[in-house]
Amino acid sequence: MDYKPNPELERLKAEKEKNEKEIEQLDHKITRLENRQKYYEDGERKRRTHRLCTIAGTLESIAPEIKELDITEVMELLEYIFHRDDIQQVLHRMKKTHDFRNHRAKEG
Repeated sequence: MDYKPNPELERLKAEKEKNEKEIEQLDHKITRLENRQKYYEDGERKRRTHRLCTIAGTLESIAPEIKELDITEVMELLEYIFHRDDIQQVLHRMKKTHDFRNHRAKEG
């Protein structure tokens, strides 16, 4: 008895192999996208850490006595300062100026 290859079976095997390769490619694409997302998130975290360290360093250079305080005392001091009406007004004015400059820079 002669063996005859079943064309339908051969077509399905080829289609299965093609689909498996596509799945593998899509898995690699997902991995690349996840890695890119992690890279951007890590970058944001590093920029935030750098910004916070710069702010804290500036605060220590302006008021060196702050180095002697514990974190609770520093928080109490900052809350006192930043809840003052005159400081709130200055912050509001500085934020508006900052936003205006950013807006103008984006326009051209």
